[in-house]
Amino acid sequence: MAVRYWGAKYFGESGDTKPTAGSNTSGLEDGWLFVESDTDKIFVYDQSQTAWADVVGSKVGSSVQAYDAGLASIAGLSTAANKMIYTSGSDTYVVTDLTVFARTILDDADAATVRTTLGLAIGSNVQAFDAQLADVAGLAVANGNFIVGDGSNFVVESGGTARTSLGVAIGSDVQAYDADLAAIAALSKTANNFIMANGSAWVLTTPANARTGLGLVIGTNVQAYDAQLADVAGLAVANGNFIVGDGSNFVVESANTARTSLGVGTGDSPQFTGLTLTGDLTVSGTTTTINSTTVTVDDKNLELGSVASPSDTTADGGGITLKGATDKTLIWDNSNDNWTSNQDWNIASGKVFKVNNVSTLTATALGSAVVGSSLTSVGTLTSLAVSGATTLNGAVTLGDASGDTVTITGTIGATGWATANHAHAAANSGGQVATSALSGTVAINQGGTGQTTQTTSFDALSPTTTAGDVIYYNGTDNIRLGIGSATQVLKTNTAGNAPAWEADLAIPMSIALG
Repeated sequence: MAVRYWGAKYFGESGDTKPTAGSNTSGLEDGWLFVESDTDKIFVYDQSQTAWADVVGSKVGSSVQAYDAGLASIAGLSTAANKMIYTSGSDTYVVTDLTVFARTILDDADAATVRTTLGLAIGSNVQAFDAQLADVAGLAVANGNFIVGDGSNFVVESGGTARTSLGVAIGSDVQAYDADLAAIAALSKTANNFIMANGSAWVLTTPANARTGLGLVIGTNVQAYDAQLADVAGLAVANGNFIVGDGSNFVVESANTARTSLGVGTGDSPQFTGLTLTGDLTVSGTTTTINSTTVTVDDKNLELGSVASPSDTTADGGGITLKGATDKTLIWDNSNDNWTSNQDWNIASGKVFKVNNVSTLTATALGSAVVGSSLTSVGTLTSLAVSGATTLNGAVTLGDASGDTVTITGTIGATGWATANHAHAAANSGGQVATSALSGTVAINQGGTGQTTQTTSFDALSPTTTAGDVIYYNGTDNIRLGIGSATQVLKTNTAGNAPAWEADLAIPMSIALG
């Protein structure tokens, strides 16, 4: 671009006339400049208009804005709807959101209007200041305290003091809490029911259950009403009289009349189809024969061998003999100090043999109290559970068929060599187990991964949980570093011992055009 004019003097091809804005001068080229030194105005020639144009208009700093860093910062901002400009540093401007709600506050003329906009009108939306409320706010918030007035101010009182003030001192004015009373209060008021303790609580019970609790069960503890007993109760209690029935009622008879009624007068040898003795019966003789189908004895203790001076010798050979094709006997053998039976014994299903009240043998198992044995063979076991330390001596075979599975949920420690058929597992002297042709999974706590593939096995052991996580070693364990935020970069931390996410370093660029 050629400069054809400088200062107030015209140097050119058409004369010495100083051009003005809008003047026409022939022979000039498009874009030629003219600088007016006394006014600092700049003109450019527009060939299409054949005229000079004032391209600046006025002097810089007066009518034209001089360069300003703050304005330059504003000029570099990208604006959009609902944004506002604020400073983040000296001559540095940024934009932030200007919400519709924020604008409703910005146009408020005073604090009262702002509170109304926020829905915080004093006395309507929020509590107006009150001196008594301020007193309350200043009180200590102690556990169990109450707020009361002392005539001038609000003060705090403990629960006990407050109860005294209210006239409800526990144990004096009001009933102290009692769990039993609370339980009784909760009971339903059912007609004819009684309140009775069941050993742990108060409960409602029927009259029948109440009688049981009192030990007054009719027919068990107390006599049920009976008309005939009522007759007996009405009889005269005369010395030597007997109560007998006359076919309709119970009446009394003298001893002589009663013996005659019984047919057992002096010299009689009566034969009875039925006889009830109320006293003792002594039979003297060598043999007593009872030809009864059923003999019932109320006494639960049957004594045998009751001689003048009983001993183990006199008891020897005593017992029970049941007559049959051969005698079935249960006899005391004094020489061996035990009972001896010549027959098998069979106990009912679910019953057991006990020693000192401890189960020793059931139909299917030895009792838990049997802890020792001298067995040399137990045959074939279909199931065996062993807990605690176990020593297996000699050759031990686990599994004898291709379909057998040997499951070990604990740890194998081997001091010799062990082999397992079909699973091809070998334990060396160090106790390690090497496997080939094993199926299934091995739990993590047993040294496995609990998985069956390479990927899932690694995932099961990895500490990562989120996409983008990083694994690193902290000197003790392999741990997870969670993914960073957008645009962050992975760097070494300030201590220089671990990775850390940090903001990307922005490098400002400045291009100077001259």
